[in-house]
Amino acid sequence: MGVGEIELRKRLWWWVYVFDRFTSILHGLPPLINDVDVDNDLPIDCHLYDLEATELSHPLPGERTAVFVFLQYVSLGKKLSRILDLLYTTTQRRDGARKITDLDRGLRVWNQNLKANGILFDIGNTDLQHSSGDTNHSYESTTMWLQLMANITMTLIHRPGLSFDDTTPEFGNCLRECLDSGSAILSLVEASNIPKWLRNLSLVGPATIFQSALVHIYSQLKYRTFKPDGFPALDTSMGMISKGISILTMDSSRATQVQGSIYSESLSEIIKTLRTLLSSLPVAQGLVETPHVVDDGVPISDAPDTFDEQNWSGNALDALNYMTASDWMGDPSGPFMGFMDLGES
Repeated sequence: MGVGEIELRKRLWWWVYVFDRFTSILHGLPPLINDVDVDNDLPIDCHLYDLEATELSHPLPGERTAVFVFLQYVSLGKKLSRILDLLYTTTQRRDGARKITDLDRGLRVWNQNLKANGILFDIGNTDLQHSSGDTNHSYESTTMWLQLMANITMTLIHRPGLSFDDTTPEFGNCLRECLDSGSAILSLVEASNIPKWLRNLSLVGPATIFQSALVHIYSQLKYRTFKPDGFPALDTSMGMISKGISILTMDSSRATQVQGSIYSESLSEIIKTLRTLLSSLPVAQGLVETPHVVDDGVPISDAPDTFDEQNWSGNALDALNYMTASDWMGDPSGPFMGFMDLGES
């Protein structure tokens, strides 16, 4: 077997590994591949022009190939696997605050290594940032997608901390990180031109958008009278929730063509829930006496006066459960990560 075919097999294996982790997260099921059984070498950052090649074509010093981004994708997949093991199992969740701190630190070190290689972004930053010295549109898309992935990973690290005692600093830190990463996710998806097939590879679907907006609603209700340092103002949170509604509305307009009317109806139910909650935030904080006007000046007439569990639409949550199992599907067309240079001269 030539080195070209060996390299191809390594790329395929790690793609299957990462896909297994993503599927596990999306469906809430145990992964099929156990880390203790994995001893495969990582792919090499090299060009792969010929599967029969006897030597690999390495980039010049300071350069990188498309496989570099794929390697970062694999690295995130391994981090996600560790997150699942330490924070989302019934037997390993003890000492959660320390584990969250360690996982957070590891992800930030990964982020710093990316910046050292010219991929410039900060996790939790809502600004759209780009690779230095790179004008390739396809590469820019994958870089922004990597930024999206990193923020989703940070959210998964800190979300279990929302179950901590809300009087502890750990709870506040986790909520702040979820807010920052959720805002970054919404800003990236709304403003970027990341292809839908690429978004599907980064766990972005209606559930992610809904949760990113929902954490802003929770924060504003949690701190109605006193806003700790680093937490967003009401106008900022309402702007982020509006972004979530805009993204879901755009997806809803295309949903019937891809997934059918049931999927479209589910999206509509979730959009309605977010609009209702958004319009009621100023009411809940005592800033206005009637529901706020949102969505192109159209008032939400059925907005509740107060927040309690009765105001949460059961239909919307049922719809969200349905979409969690299907929103990763869609148009899968596009170049396979790490193989964009295959066959090029």
